Amino acid sequence: MKNILFLFILLFCISELQGQSLIEVYKKGSIELIPDNKYAADTDWNTLFSDRNQIKNGNPIGKMKSISVSQNGELFVGNYSNYKIYKFDNHGNFIKEFGKEGRKESEFLYRPTLQGILDNKFVFTSDHHGRILFFDLNGNFKKMVKIDYMPLQIIPLKDNKIAIWGNVAYKGDTKYIVSIKDINTGKEKIVDSYFNSLIKLKPLIVKDKNGYLYGFSPSGVKDKTIIERTFDGNLIIGHNVESTLSLFSPYGDLIKTIDLHKSPIKTTEKDKEKFLKTAKDYLIKKDLYEENKALLNDPKIYPETYPIFYAIKTDPEDNILIFNYSEEEGNSFLVFDKKGTFICESKLNSDNLKLDINSRFSTFEISANGLYAFVKVIDSKTSEIKIIKTLLK
Repeated sequence: MKNILFLFILLFCISELQGQSLIEVYKKGSIELIPDNKYAADTDWNTLFSDRNQIKNGNPIGKMKSISVSQNGELFVGNYSNYKIYKFDNHGNFIKEFGKEGRKESEFLYRPTLQGILDNKFVFTSDHHGRILFFDLNGNFKKMVKIDYMPLQIIPLKDNKIAIWGNVAYKGDTKYIVSIKDINTGKEKIVDSYFNSLIKLKPLIVKDKNGYLYGFSPSGVKDKTIIERTFDGNLIIGHNVESTLSLFSPYGDLIKTIDLHKSPIKTTEKDKEKFLKTAKDYLIKKDLYEENKALLNDPKIYPETYPIFYAIKTDPEDNILIFNYSEEEGNSFLVFDKKGTFICESKLNSDNLKLDINSRFSTFEISANGLYAFVKVIDSKTSEIKIIKTLLK
């Protein structure tokens, strides 16, 4: 009861401060990301994120960070590159770090991704090998939940339930599933599944004489499933190449479907040729081109259309934000209310901050306290990255 009252007070305060609903804010068509200068005013982001330029196997792991916000505004940041979780108070002041690389049950065997806060009791992470570690909000290890398939995205729901999108090898194919798992009982219910690719995309995979495999897939245009939670703990499932969302209860019951009324846009020959050239050049470099060049002519290795959307976010008013993110379009999104009715299109803007919309790493969150975002400072001489807080207005 206290938690419900506290949430009500927070929502009332932010509503009074803004003087308008979030729908009214979105209808303006453009939202400026203006940081609250008092938030994290004394936090040295350059020191905390000193790993920001670290690259491993071609991946910018120093910039792979996830954020999550508790009900009282405490901020948690998952630092993928150094196996750490950082905790900040509701003013953005650094409190502590916890987590470490290691082989114990309470340690990170592989690089962890911060996945969220469950029931405002547990902050939890996962790796690519099915180890899901739960800590209390003070950083004390509580338990590990193990799954026997590869998780690709995990989100908290409520009542000890988490939702998992992952894949598993099945009779020579790859089966993708979305399941709801109770972390106490271990019971798991599959609510969505499909084999291989939603659009029958065929990955380009070649093998060299030593048996090593090389794979190529077009970045940014691949079909995938995206899962998100509503503010009250329900599950949203969206396939980024389809125009329909499904809403489930935390117990796996289908509540409704939402039609986005969007059609996919055809990919361009220019993008396809760029992908094929990159693959060809690499195969030539590895002396694998002649025996594999026929694979480049397979029409199934590059999609005919772009994904319909790139990310799903929700807000405290249970509005659903569907992001049409690309470098060219900016951070534009469609707004649907909690009934699934289309409201408007809007955009997040900033003159000197770059926000990366990413479904794997939760880079921003709209909470009852405001919008928190992991951003890059444009034209910064130190490649500065930091967390900002702003009210939507």
